[in-house]
Amino acid sequence: MKSATNYLVSEHDFRNLYELDPAKQITNFCCYVMRPEINPVSPESDGDNRVYVFDLVGSAFLYHQVRYMMAVLFLVGTVLEQSSIISNLMNVFPAESDQSPECQLPLMERKPEYQMANALPLMLYTQPWMSHGKQTM
Repeated sequence: MKSATNYLVSEHDFRNLYELDPAKQITNFCCYVMRPEINPVSPESDGDNRVYVFDLVGSAFLYHQVRYMMAVLFLVGTVLEQSSIISNLMNVFPAESDQSPECQLPLMERKPEYQMANALPLMLYTQPWMSHGKQTM
């Protein structure tokens, strides 16, 4: 799972990890991930019963988007998907690079059906652009 989070770093088109709502008419699906980390909550806990936290630092994330990210990361962690599925999901346009065909990622023309991760443990605990009710951008 930790290696899969590395594919999230930088600016990407996350449309395949969104809850698409046609009524909202969203046209820009780009978000910037600065730091995705998976770490144990308590380093001294038992290996089989260890609880982990997914710290995600970035811009313009939506509630359901993080739930989809976690769902895919859980699939990677249980070896039902390869870690490269993250970069595959963000490949929504034909490659415009000079890569050889065997190096190009498969094009995801439509969003795969993934069950969202449970919302219960999801918690927004800080908004770095807000400080004491005043916007600091």
